[in-house]
Amino acid sequence: MPDAAAGLPPDRSGSSASKLKAKTSTLMTIVLAAVLLLALAPAAQAAATSNRAGASATELEPTLASIAVTPANPSISEGTTQQFTATGTFTDGSTQNLTDSVTWSSSNTTKATISSTGLATAVATGTTTIRAASGEVAGSTTLTVTPSPTPTPTPTPTPAPTPTPVPTPTPVPGMRVTITSLSVFRQPLPLGLGGIVIPTATVVPLNAAGTVQFMDGTVDLGGPVWVIAGQALGPVSFLSGGPHSLTAVFTPTNPAAFTPSTSNTVTFTF
Repeated sequence: MPDAAAGLPPDRSGSSASKLKAKTSTLMTIVLAAVLLLALAPAAQAAATSNRAGASATELEPTLASIAVTPANPSISEGTTQQFTATGTFTDGSTQNLTDSVTWSSSNTTKATISSTGLATAVATGTTTIRAASGEVAGSTTLTVTPSPTPTPTPTPTPAPTPTPVPTPTPVPGMRVTITSLSVFRQPLPLGLGGIVIPTATVVPLNAAGTVQFMDGTVDLGGPVWVIAGQALGPVSFLSGGPHSLTAVFTPTNPAAFTPSTSNTVTFTF
């Protein structure tokens, strides 16, 4: 008989209530699955985005592309040194100083050696290749070693000539020997600029007639000065700063009557 209470047709396989319950359970399962998919979708999308970003970051990580060694092709003399620099260029175009991290080498250590920090030392005349390497990437340059310069010899100073002593003439019968003495008034100037001198000569015997030539070393101080009553007053002279040696040379008017004579030497420094 039809189920009048439910208003449903008769169910040959079972009651109408059982079939309705089964359909309701299936529908709830589908709804729950849909809700679960909607809840998990953002997390799955975020994970996929993260994986793609990680893969992109791994692909874009820069690597070392080349190494430049500077200075390029320098030349130094034997016994001197040269500091080299290694600059790395990466695949993204950036650069970095790799001097302390690369491996340095010299192709000919009989010409030049190189330290772990890039300091080359010239050993002998010739050329060698300086190489900086980091893994499979390397750069190089040529170092030329020239002969060390020959030092300029220091000239040997020529010694000053020894002055030839003036021979004392041998008196002839009737000739009188003269003796000349020298005194010098000195007035130094400040700051080592030299000084002023006034020399005076005394000739004995007092009646010896003649002239006195005052001298500073081999340089005349003015002209000859006449001897009057055994005295000869020299000129007021300016002398430069430094050592000086003054003498007075008497020349008789009558060489047959008096001998020439040279005074004592007065030395001083302005």
